[in-house]
Amino acid sequence: MGTPVFALPAFEALVNDPDSRFDVCLVLSKPDALAGRGLKPKASVISLAARTAGIELWQPASIGGTNQQILLSRINELEIDFTVVTAYGLLLTEELIAAPRFGTVNIHASLLPRWRGAAPIERAILAGDLQTGISIQRVRRKPDSGPVYASASTTIDNKPASELAFELAVIGSQLLVDCLPQIAQAKLIPVEQDENLVTYADKLAANDLYLDPLMTVADNLRRVQAANNYTPARAIIADHGVKVQKALVANLSDQLILQKSHLSIPSLSTSQVLFINHRLFLQAVDGWFEVLELIPDGKRKMSGSAFADGLPELREINLPNLICWSRWG
Repeated sequence: MGTPVFALPAFEALVNDPDSRFDVCLVLSKPDALAGRGLKPKASVISLAARTAGIELWQPASIGGTNQQILLSRINELEIDFTVVTAYGLLLTEELIAAPRFGTVNIHASLLPRWRGAAPIERAILAGDLQTGISIQRVRRKPDSGPVYASASTTIDNKPASELAFELAVIGSQLLVDCLPQIAQAKLIPVEQDENLVTYADKLAANDLYLDPLMTVADNLRRVQAANNYTPARAIIADHGVKVQKALVANLSDQLILQKSHLSIPSLSTSQVLFINHRLFLQAVDGWFEVLELIPDGKRKMSGSAFADGLPELREINLPNLICWSRWG
């Protein structure tokens, strides 16, 4: 059971296992979404992969009521040993969780019990965690609450959320194929999560990723790192709404140059913008960061330098105090 690209490595690991230990006989994915100007159905990554592999595919809008009874019957007919869930998007009933011979297993993108919920990768980044990981767990009705069979970790560093998600998906796929045979042979016993250590990864809201001159450089950069197409890192630079795609902290020599510019400290709502040596810098409460790539509203992605080149006022060295940036909205 899966829908987005995060589920693809696990699907491929099961289907293409070199020892042919797994027989993927049924795939569930959410219904094709309507996309584009013509609102035409667009197949999910997993539904496309299932069709290509010739595997039976179900895409119910819900899995309760009649759909549940049909699915339970099919699970019994196929004598399914495991149901594997990864980023499916629909909650399972108790009956469906218990239906497979060895139960239902979930691939979750965090080191449980930290970051249960919808956005574990992004929340780990925003919290400044040094590492995150993958947990293979037994599914219970309460999301992400089941005992953990195994986990594997990786460092977060400066990896964008999309890059980190792909890395975790690959790690999870290998951990999954290692775990399933051991679970079937009762050689791997899951460990209950410590409820005292639970944190929750709520779904991101748009304002969770707005950049803000009253935050630190590190906090602004984490928001850029955690951003995606649906919840971008937004700001207003020189009265232009933008989505910041890439940014980094100004290095020590840059900081010294910027400090000598004698610009004011951030006010209640705005701070300074400086364009030096064809590089675009924004001021935060504790320093400066450089904008490498951004998307101005209504335009294509461009470099910070190209954006600044299109604004004559940013090239006026004598007028730095007139050029500001602020929080979106």
